[in-house]
Amino acid sequence: MFPKEITLCCCVPVDTRGSVVRKYYLNFAAYSSLFIRMPNIYFCQPHAKNQGMLRAVLSVPECERVVKEHPAIYVGEQFPAVVNGNGATSDFAVISFRAEETTSAWRTGYYRLDSDLTRLNEAILALSR
Repeated sequence: MFPKEITLCCCVPVDTRGSVVRKYYLNFAAYSSLFIRMPNIYFCQPHAKNQGMLRAVLSVPECERVVKEHPAIYVGEQFPAVVNGNGATSDFAVISFRAEETTSAWRTGYYRLDSDLTRLNEAILALSR
């Protein structure tokens, strides 16, 4: 689970005034395997002309806990339209799964949650408790 190798370098250049300026470099590529499979949840509020604001980045198990309380419907590989043809729709949330985040239960693409955003936000906050 943890990376095998991490590169950490410390460079000590001198600035134009002769002062030492320390710069640190860390090879974060070693941690990339820790951050894959992190679906995004967006809140969409058409009345506020909100095209979808990133609300949370969750692990797949956390996402599944949220979906147990707030059912999600697969809507395809394109982000759903925030406003329908007649110009009105209610607030909703979208879960985005990229190809590297998919499991047997989740396909690549977008899932719509028509739950109340306040209740959905409470469910997301409860994950950290």
